Amino acid sequence: MGKASNIRRNNQERLIYTNSRSNESHGRPWEAVPFKHSSTFDTLAMDPEKKRDIMEDLRDFAAGQAFYQRTGRA
Repeated sequence: MGKASNIRRNNQERLIYTNSRSNESHGRPWEAVPFKHSSTFDTLAMDPEKKRDIMEDLRDFAAGQAFYQRTGRA
């Protein structure tokens, strides 16, 4: 992925989808809501060893991104 694409992706607003609550949903069961949360994984209350294991798994997954793109599993 190019540098410009990475910058664009990192600056992109993240959305979370939730059940529509408004009467103006026009029959759409889901609505996108901006996902803004001040918590990070570092501030999450969790067993430090478990947190480290999860972070290692995430790093391994991110490092294998090319494999997943090549095999069509991502």
